[in-house]
Amino acid sequence: MNREISDYYRTVLLKRNLSEKETREAIYAAIRNGDTELIKACKGRLSTDEHEWDANEGEIYPVDFALKEMAHISTIEALIDIGFSLPDRPAITPFSGTSEEIAALLMKARKLDRKEAVREHIFSTTAYLDVFSKGYSYYRIPFKLNPRDIFEPGFYGYLNAWLMDFTAFCEEENEQNDDDPFYNLGTIIRVCAEEEELLDALKVFIDKGIASQHDIGWLMSHAIWNDNEKAFDLLLSIASQDNIAEINMYPRKDMNLLKRLFSMNVLLPGTDEGFEALNHLLACRDDDEGWDEDILKAVMHPSYTKRKSCWGDGDEGFLPCTMATVRNFPVQYYPILAPTPDDLNARDKHGRTMLYYYAGRYPYCVEDMLNAGADPYDVDGDGNTVLHIMIAEGTYDVTINDVKEAIKFLPEDIIYKKNKAGKTPFDLFLEP
Repeated sequence: MNREISDYYRTVLLKRNLSEKETREAIYAAIRNGDTELIKACKGRLSTDEHEWDANEGEIYPVDFALKEMAHISTIEALIDIGFSLPDRPAITPFSGTSEEIAALLMKARKLDRKEAVREHIFSTTAYLDVFSKGYSYYRIPFKLNPRDIFEPGFYGYLNAWLMDFTAFCEEENEQNDDDPFYNLGTIIRVCAEEEELLDALKVFIDKGIASQHDIGWLMSHAIWNDNEKAFDLLLSIASQDNIAEINMYPRKDMNLLKRLFSMNVLLPGTDEGFEALNHLLACRDDDEGWDEDILKAVMHPSYTKRKSCWGDGDEGFLPCTMATVRNFPVQYYPILAPTPDDLNARDKHGRTMLYYYAGRYPYCVEDMLNAGADPYDVDGDGNTVLHIMIAEGTYDVTINDVKEAIKFLPEDIIYKKNKAGKTPFDLFLEP
């Protein structure tokens, strides 16, 4: 906010009494500008009772406002000095100041001793980073816009540097508290293992031996689940065979990382774990992320073509080849996931193959499936052909031109096939 706004309110406060509404505007302006002098000038002019602020709809308690605005510790301290209080929930974030400044404020605001203040600081940082990594929070989280126009947490550079200083702070505190080494930093290190942008902070945790105080297999699992191959390699450098054996997650998109897990015998093709890993990989990767045919062959076990996936209808779901083939793979990969037409024509409990489901959602994929061996004459439990499905259950407004386009690659006589209700595809098309 423009500094002139808080200058205006400070000048007016010296000349006359502001209304309560104007004073609230003044203190919000002061918080946004870090104007501690204006905050002090508001002393005694506003209630400091959090419950009274909560009762006024649309008003935010000044300390809460300061936290959401990522105000510096000096601003929060000025609010404490004029009678406001920290909320009970974890409050101070890494964007408020240094660890030393935060600990000092907690000692002052909550009347805590040094050890208790450090504990609360670590707890608050843990809570903040946990929600920061998930992208939602009570706290104000800075965001950036990535090339896909999707908002995601930003300011990683600052946070990375702050965490490296934080490790030095914890190390010094640890030297003075040998009975409680490193406190509880597991969640903080976990977030560093999950977020590739926090790799430098993770290196410091490893170099100082803090990471080794926690379950390395657990940390590696989180690095894997978040497709963070660099963090996985760092943790692998200090992992024991027991740690590796404890890995219980698999990558969602990183095919190279998946292949490495197979080569390390952490995930074995043909096992339940390997099958689940492949299923998640097929479901999470976008078709524009690229596929490596050799890796796909390495992780795809022949037994998988006969196993049901975890989607669809539970135990009666689809085979992996029919679950993700059309949406995620070009047609040249079909033979890897669906070696035979029988694999493409596997049915769910409703008697439908994936051809039917994609006919309603992605009709442009049907031709590829037919070319790969899907049966165009197959009918579901209600006697519906693929053309019935395209017309009756399509997620778009089907026009006569859509039907004409579909007929180009479907057998011509399919337009006369009747379902169990005695209706042809055109009968369904003409229905209101």
